[in-house]
Amino acid sequence: MFRLQFRGNFIWAAFCGITRVFEVYSPQEWELAQFMPKIKKLVLDNVLECPMPGLVVDIRVQKGDRIYSGQELVIVESMKMESGVASPCDGEVLEILVERGQANEETGTDMINADELISVAESLPLELKTELIERLLNSLSPSHKEIDELWAEEAEKRVQELRTGKVKAIPGEDVFREILENLSK
Repeated sequence: MFRLQFRGNFIWAAFCGITRVFEVYSPQEWELAQFMPKIKKLVLDNVLECPMPGLVVDIRVQKGDRIYSGQELVIVESMKMESGVASPCDGEVLEILVERGQANEETGTDMINADELISVAESLPLELKTELIERLLNSLSPSHKEIDELWAEEAEKRVQELRTGKVKAIPGEDVFREILENLSK
């Protein structure tokens, strides 16, 4: 079964239990996108919602099952066609909120509650939790060895120029005052 959904500038595609999201740009947006900061947004999709009204014909998981992103969890019949509903994330099934034969009258009905990796992380030994936290924090601002080395060299060069008197330090207040004066013109 092949499905497409349009969400703003995104196209969500699903085929044979695999889902992908594509973002659509105009040529001008594509050129400017390289200058935009990357958005790091944590979304906890821990509830599988029914994408369309229909009849639940099969539930392919049980409470406690380990699930993976894109895995078909529930089969829904709508307009005489069966469609698989895929997991939006990796996790563990905490609760199944529908039964076989149940009719879902509305899109967005909660079907399965899956605990994302949080419960797994909480059950880790202290040493692994510490390592996980450190890696997550580092992923917020990844280090680039070559760039870091170049900045260290530049900083050392600038400190030497200040020490030898080659350049003169300017107080921050003076810099900000000049910036404000330029902006008010």
